[in-house]
Amino acid sequence: MNIKSPSNSKWLLSSPSKYWLIGTVGVIAMIAILIMVLGISTDDMRLKDQSAGNAPQSSIF
Repeated sequence: MNIKSPSNSKWLLSSPSKYWLIGTVGVIAMIAILIMVLGISTDDMRLKDQSAGNAPQSSIF
């Protein structure tokens, strides 16, 4: 730790960095939820295609 540069430690303890951390975690969570939703929707399409007899089309997803 460099004592001559306290601005770094102040920035780490400041509220903007907390909001940045919360925002990053929020974005990662949103992306994970989006991937889960897309995966569920493509699984539903595969089931519908197989039940309708169009199973080869499911390879696109």
